[in-house]
Amino acid sequence: MTLLGLTSIPGLVVATILEAAGYTPSKVINKITGIDLNGIKIGAKPALEARSSELGSILSNYDVCCLCEVWTQDSRDRILNDLDSRMWESAAGPDESGAFILNSSGLFFLAKNRQIVKTERMIYSDRGSKNRDTDAWSNKGAMLNIIDLGFGQFELFQTHLCFGGGIKDNVPVSTPGISDPTDEDRMNVWHAELAELADFYRSHHQPQNVAIITGDFNMNGTNVREYAEIRRVMDSLGLWDLWAWDVYDHHPSEGLTCRFTDGDESNWIRNFDTQCDYLPGPQDQQYCDDRTFIPAPKTKPPQGVGRYDFLFAQNPTSAHQYNLEVSRILRRPFPRAHPSDGESYLSDHLGLDVTLYLSPR
Repeated sequence: MTLLGLTSIPGLVVATILEAAGYTPSKVINKITGIDLNGIKIGAKPALEARSSELGSILSNYDVCCLCEVWTQDSRDRILNDLDSRMWESAAGPDESGAFILNSSGLFFLAKNRQIVKTERMIYSDRGSKNRDTDAWSNKGAMLNIIDLGFGQFELFQTHLCFGGGIKDNVPVSTPGISDPTDEDRMNVWHAELAELADFYRSHHQPQNVAIITGDFNMNGTNVREYAEIRRVMDSLGLWDLWAWDVYDHHPSEGLTCRFTDGDESNWIRNFDTQCDYLPGPQDQQYCDDRTFIPAPKTKPPQGVGRYDFLFAQNPTSAHQYNLEVSRILRRPFPRAHPSDGESYLSDHLGLDVTLYLSPR
């Protein structure tokens, strides 16, 4: 039997989106859209380098890590610096190559004491509009890594879907041609990206292997329409939402994973107090108490907070070469030992922490 500790941490960092060699962000947008921004203010989240440097030691306790928003090679190097290169292999998702693509996919995969035998990458065709969505300037997509178990191969798909918006908040109010996407705009992009993700899965999944899909979907599991769209696609692939697996008595609308750190920094949510009932224990081993349902706040939850992060596992089939059993998903905040720049956590998302039990048939 192989025991794998898996963590998914979407939201390590959000780097400067509009940045390209030889161009200021406003010049890039002007060339693509014809819109003169007269300067734009989109900056990195605070303590980016410091938090990247601190993450490696936390991840060393896991066997497999699926990360989002690790946008740069510098961030990847900082994470790897604290990991023993003799034990760890890594793979990054699609890079920032392409005409007027200013950022990578941000996907990063780590495996300890397991060989990555194959990596596949895909960039979403529809990532929103360049005059309203920062995602449109990056190579958001999906990645597959296959690791060797000794008695079979295990497929780990990870993705980061479009959120939409992000331009309007950072330009002068009077700037013409800039708008936020509507809910229907976002749903149309998600619909297209989920279809591409399903095609990517079908193109590469081998029936003898067990597969999972994880990542930051930016679709809210507490929203009935958005969750139904996710489940429509995942059900068609024979994949089950492990959080909502009925054996653990979790409702799909529970298990919020994100605090609000978009827009004006003065409005950011600085902790997970409305998403997490902290279990007692050492700070560096902090978890949410998901044995009990945490009711939604009596007041309206902060904007942008929801269950955006998912882990889907394939239902057993007769073709599988081995068995997969899973533990209860745990939500885990990652508090920093030495906060700086107003950031007390390594991520603005809770990590999904789960143990996978894999055994030959």
